[in-house]
Amino acid sequence: MTQGTWPPSKAETVERLNQWWRALQQTLDGWSDTQMTEPRDAAGWSVKDHLSHLMVWERGIVALLRRQPRNEAMGFDEPTMQSISEDEINARIQQRFATESLAAVRDELDRTHAALMVTIEAMPPGDLLNSYNYFLSGEANNDTSQPVLASIFGNSGGHFEEHLPWMRAIVAHIP
Repeated sequence: MTQGTWPPSKAETVERLNQWWRALQQTLDGWSDTQMTEPRDAAGWSVKDHLSHLMVWERGIVALLRRQPRNEAMGFDEPTMQSISEDEINARIQQRFATESLAAVRDELDRTHAALMVTIEAMPPGDLLNSYNYFLSGEANNDTSQPVLASIFGNSGGHFEEHLPWMRAIVAHIP
């Protein structure tokens, strides 16, 4: 994607998402299961916890783009999603997946990311420029917020990029 170009074209969007995905996968492929499940950061998170977190938030954006209830896709009812903080949402995600195997979390992350890419590929290019609220209502409106593309990046590839340094720090502290 050309630096500073906003919003990017659909092709640039897909390419940028693919780059972020490859960077995440290359990093994960360099670590053992033990490195991704045993060491924890000061907040008590393992790499696997970060992966389940990334998967759930990406799952939410897939639901939004498909005009399905985002909160349900993320495993929350609407009142709960509206009444708790993002930190509490994240803590509940971590708890929900605590007993899941690393393989199960990685498989679900793979499926979720594939679903995002299929969904984006099927969208008319102009839909990426519609607002977040457009996907909630299905109607064009005068919402002047950023295109939904900002939410796509923030809940998928950009989110991966945000979490990679934290995951690397967890793995780096293995004795």
